Amino acid sequence: EKRYILFKTLYSLGWLFYNEQNYARAEEYYLKARELEPGNVEVYYWLAKVYEADKERRKAKKMLEKVLEIDPKHKPAKDKLLKLRRGR
Repeated sequence: EKRYILFKTLYSLGWLFYNEQNYARAEEYYLKARELEPGNVEVYYWLAKVYEADKERRKAKKMLEKVLEIDPKHKPAKDKLLKLRRGR
């Protein structure tokens, strides 16, 4: 229970900082959330969004590939990875 609440708090802080365009802080909180739930696809997906927004395309692709490794049917990750591979 406490672990889940901590995860949700860290995840929410990541989202908050992402929306404030503070990508370094967003990454920090998403990485902490990932430590608690390493199989959570949404953490990897949002890390990809952080890296893409911060012009770190290689890292973004790696995170999207991890999403698809965990959940091969994750359509937003498939679409975003395809766009990154096409250079958009």
